[in-house]
Amino acid sequence: MARHARGPDDQLRVDLDGARSAASGAQDYLVKPFDDIQEIVDVTDRARERIEFQGQSRELIDKMRKNAEKLEEVNRSLTAIVNRNGLTNPHNQRHFWDVLHTELARSERHGHPFSVLFIDVDHFKQYNDTHGHLAGDDVLRGLAEILRSESRKCSLVARYGGEEFVILIPEVERAGALACAEKVRAAVEQHEFAGQASQPLGTITVSIGVASFPDDATSASALIERADAALYTAKQAGRNNVTQWQETGPCKPVPPELASIT
Repeated sequence: MARHARGPDDQLRVDLDGARSAASGAQDYLVKPFDDIQEIVDVTDRARERIEFQGQSRELIDKMRKNAEKLEEVNRSLTAIVNRNGLTNPHNQRHFWDVLHTELARSERHGHPFSVLFIDVDHFKQYNDTHGHLAGDDVLRGLAEILRSESRKCSLVARYGGEEFVILIPEVERAGALACAEKVRAAVEQHEFAGQASQPLGTITVSIGVASFPDDATSASALIERADAALYTAKQAGRNNVTQWQETGPCKPVPPELASIT
């Protein structure tokens, strides 16, 4: 078969196709680097945004931590307010029971004794009737201060209700508790309260019942019941004395020299 001879038009078509191919290759060569640069810019922008987000996150975390610390401080303050008696400032009965159960569990676990003093102001109603409730409140505040100052630092002083107070003394057996109770009783008797001369005993006095774990009771409720029973016995014995709980009856008032034990 005869081959067709190339003419000028055929050569022109070849040259045009070659030019197109060259142009296409050049375009690929020129566009790709610019695409790579755009990718770099995009990655850089994302990295910057991530860094900014991390910085904002750290600031947010710092604010949350500071707010949590402030909230914890407020909660501690509120807890202190809730656990204390508004009039006399010692702890209230609810907090006393919480601590009593905790101390009972701790003493059972470690084999330690502890004691409770149940304290009542003698003839307090008569004082209120004579001098008024505001004067009675002053007596209770003064009594609370004496109880705190005459108790060990580790002891818990609480207002149980009305003119009744309790003191929880960790790791102190009966003899030590009786001595501590006598110190408290004597300090109250020697303190000068306004209008005390009108009282039947010529001064403000307290009666104190003492019960100890584990000698007198092994449960929280029984310990309080027996300290209260000892207090009742002290009242029946003439007031202004210290009585320990025992099934055979009240003990004799503790001699003042025993106060040196504490």
